[in-house]
Amino acid sequence: KLHHASKLGMNAFTIAAYLGKVELLEALIDAAPDLVNLENEQGLTPLMFACMHEDQETALEMANLLIENGADVNLSTTGHYGRPVTIGKGRIPER
Repeated sequence: KLHHASKLGMNAFTIAAYLGKVELLEALIDAAPDLVNLENEQGLTPLMFACMHEDQETALEMANLLIENGADVNLSTTGHYGRPVTIGKGRIPER
């Protein structure tokens, strides 16, 4: 099941975004588009992981893919440690 977390609290969507696996992320979105905003146990979403990816080109590609498929850019969550986690409109790298 795609929404289940690993021992590290990650799910398939957040793992794909964390690793920068664009094709895997596309396949996951095709298989379960309703999980595009699925948080991991720390309250981070695939979009948040995409925006944090070290390669800006990959980050932008994943962020655009997620947003085009319903990722909420205004989502604010409270993570596992009670700290607010947000992603703002200006956080996605521009080309």
